[in-house]
Amino acid sequence: MKASVVLYVIVGIIFAITSIVLGIENWTPEEKTLLLGLQRSTTIPKDQTNAVADNPKAAKLGHQLFFDKRFSESGEIACASCHVPDTYFSDAKQVSEGIGMTNRNAPTIVGATWNKWQFWDGRSDSLWSQALGPIENPSEHGFSRAAVAQIIFTHYKNEYETIFGSMPPLDDYFRFPDNASPLGDEDAKANWQHMTTSDQILVNRIFANVGKSIAAYERLIKPGESRADQYIQALRENRSTDKILKENEQAGMRLFIGKAKCVTCHSGSQLSDQQFHNTGVPMVADLPLDVGRSTVNPQVSSLEFGCAGIYSDNQKVCQTQPVNQGIQAMRAYKTPSLRNVAQTAPYMHAGQFKTLRAVLEHYNEAPKAPMGITEITGLGLNKNELNQLEAFLESLSAAPDSPDALLRNPAQ
Repeated sequence: MKASVVLYVIVGIIFAITSIVLGIENWTPEEKTLLLGLQRSTTIPKDQTNAVADNPKAAKLGHQLFFDKRFSESGEIACASCHVPDTYFSDAKQVSEGIGMTNRNAPTIVGATWNKWQFWDGRSDSLWSQALGPIENPSEHGFSRAAVAQIIFTHYKNEYETIFGSMPPLDDYFRFPDNASPLGDEDAKANWQHMTTSDQILVNRIFANVGKSIAAYERLIKPGESRADQYIQALRENRSTDKILKENEQAGMRLFIGKAKCVTCHSGSQLSDQQFHNTGVPMVADLPLDVGRSTVNPQVSSLEFGCAGIYSDNQKVCQTQPVNQGIQAMRAYKTPSLRNVAQTAPYMHAGQFKTLRAVLEHYNEAPKAPMGITEITGLGLNKNELNQLEAFLESLSAAPDSPDALLRNPAQ
């Protein structure tokens, strides 16, 4: 045997022994690259459309607004009613319940500032514009933008003016009725039409600033470091991975980026490709027909409070919405983050699956889509592989990386 071959064998044996001793998985360069791309990001992305995105005073105000139930028709619904801190800022329900019943559940806000598009169908292109939608939704807060402005004027005037400048005379109820909006009931619409265009813009500006303040707070609710992140960091630094993940969790990680094809859509630091897919999720019999992405206009310029709207602080940085048209958009929903996924049941946009195992079995079997065309195909995973994949998903759990005070109602 040639000396070079002997040396190669010896090096291989040494590497194998070292890997066993240190607990380092024998990942290929391609696999390692995929894994490094999944690691949690600690750098909050900039939002140039929100001038107060990183303003501590705006975040403090937004924290108060997020938990304030006065911003609802009943006086009983706040943002925190569906984005509940104790359930990773989701609501742990099949579908969310506000003033009425909705037909989808509330995705977590943890790490939402990394999302390109908000809501299950991506109809909002910024975190601050997303915060405004539920307020005027009759099934959620059931409120009006003029009523929001009045509450800010009455209860948060000093805090608001410190950040955004002087408020208009909202105590002039002839100019500024307390129930007015281009949306909502007939009275609200009539009151809105009674207002001058300039006064409508003043109310809209306050409403937009409410969304921007809430977004400033939500940006501080960041994903924590999971054991999977710790493992990937050890790989990045070429140091021991011993005892970070169990053997079955490591096997599940390999399946995640390989045979199970999870990384095809669940990629990046948020474990989401930020795209929209039909994965054949079943309908829920007692809910209204939901066709997903196909009802959303992909033109961001159509959003009143969107990136390209007049209330944006930088219209030049608008992103182009992913275009899903026709059959491709039918029943297509945004890929959710998998961070802390083991604690955020039930799963899918309308809570179709109660357990992670049910989700995995759905992808493994790949049933025909009830509408449109599913993008998934059967995986052929056996029971042991499903167990391993589920174990890996559980290793993605971590509490939010935020001070405890930010996770509680500031009024308590």
